[in-house]
Amino acid sequence: MKDISTPLSAIDTVLVDVDHVINHYGSGFARQFSVATATSFCELYPENAIRYDFEDCVKTSVQSYAQFGRTTALFAHRHGAQEMHLYKHHHDALCEDDGYIHRQFRQKRIEIDPDLPALLDQLKEQDVDIHAFTNGTQRYAEIVLGDRGHRISHYFNTILGIDSFGPNETMLDKRNPTHIGAALDRIGGRFALADSGRVAIVDDTAVNLGACRSFGIYTVLPLRRNRCTPQNKDNADSIVPDVKDFFKALISARKLA
Repeated sequence: MKDISTPLSAIDTVLVDVDHVINHYGSGFARQFSVATATSFCELYPENAIRYDFEDCVKTSVQSYAQFGRTTALFAHRHGAQEMHLYKHHHDALCEDDGYIHRQFRQKRIEIDPDLPALLDQLKEQDVDIHAFTNGTQRYAEIVLGDRGHRISHYFNTILGIDSFGPNETMLDKRNPTHIGAALDRIGGRFALADSGRVAIVDDTAVNLGACRSFGIYTVLPLRRNRCTPQNKDNADSIVPDVKDFFKALISARKLA
């Protein structure tokens, strides 16, 4: 991690992605999202789905995620599906009480980091506002971060999901500046925060950070999921092994300020 103590000392607002930043999961979990998307497509659009083998729908979900960063996009492009509806539908299915997400945590299939609460506690003691900012749904993030998940939701000032901004489908793409602009509006007003040097964002997808930099946000890319140097790494002001490394640096910088 390069020496970033000076800009860090001014940061008092942090947006944190959830999946692959806090919530680390394997290929089985990821595949379940593709299966859930295919299932929702078949339920919501049976007249289209009947023409395809179910496994072909799953493959479309996988291809969609690889191309667009979400499992639903190709169903909208190819079949005219209302993407936000499809997106919420398959997340809601996964987030049912005692559903797949709950079972993953209950069966301890997802790692819980024991060091993270202490770091978040120190940040809150330093009056740092922390906001979850995910391209999952708000309910998904609340469950993952909540008492049946990582048990850290109380550290977050707000938890923002893809559906926290109304039915606008442009909000589905975190690479779109509209998305980060809406998040800034929600947490404190973009005109108060943009170019203030007070805001940082941690996201595991380097391409998502490009739009954030256009708002003057300090961008952090954790490499835990990216075993090799990622594309678009220039979008990151800082590259760290894990989100905890950024939190530690921020805590130290604010102590020295």
